[in-house]
Amino acid sequence: MNLGEKYKQLFEGKVRSNDAALLTENNAETYLPIVQADAKLKQLGLANVEINSSKELVITFKNSLPDGEYYDGKGPVPKGKQITDAIWGIIPYKLIDLGFGKDGKSYEVEFKQKSSSTSSSPIDAVLKVADKMSYEAIERVIEVEDGSVDGRDRNASGTLTIANQIYNWTLDTGDGMTSIDLEGESLDEEGALYEPILGVVNAEGYELEEDVY
Repeated sequence: MNLGEKYKQLFEGKVRSNDAALLTENNAETYLPIVQADAKLKQLGLANVEINSSKELVITFKNSLPDGEYYDGKGPVPKGKQITDAIWGIIPYKLIDLGFGKDGKSYEVEFKQKSSSTSSSPIDAVLKVADKMSYEAIERVIEVEDGSVDGRDRNASGTLTIANQIYNWTLDTGDGMTSIDLEGESLDEEGALYEPILGVVNAEGYELEEDVY
């Protein structure tokens, strides 16, 4: 009997205790056959499921994946949200970090390790996803909602939508020095999100005034 059949039996109360322990293990090996057999993902264009060298579950689709799709609850559900909802329907979102593959056609599922230490930062997941996105893809999911410039001082705020989740960011510049926070946490200037947010803010007309000598 394959793992997918055992998974079904777990919910029917027909599986042995040692098999139940196997199925509750949080790793790619556990979920690979279940994802492969999922009818909804096949309907959405599932092409292949495999485990990479980093022990991530790589879920590949026939066509390029849409990114940054936001659903407001009205009209047809965007395909990107259908896919992520289907994945999270199989693997609880709290167990994984879901990121885009570099080929543009796959999701890379990283399984979180159990730890007795304190929980990770709320923005760790979005930072991992952003690390795998191109600069241009990140720019497309950034929205500027408000801003103002006064000489060498500036502030702006907006949202960032990644993997169908919305995150709030704020940008503050004092005497030409800029800091950007995402959900209240400071972004690293060398990180994947800092420069795209700054670039979009400048493109929206909130550039600093040049020093005059």
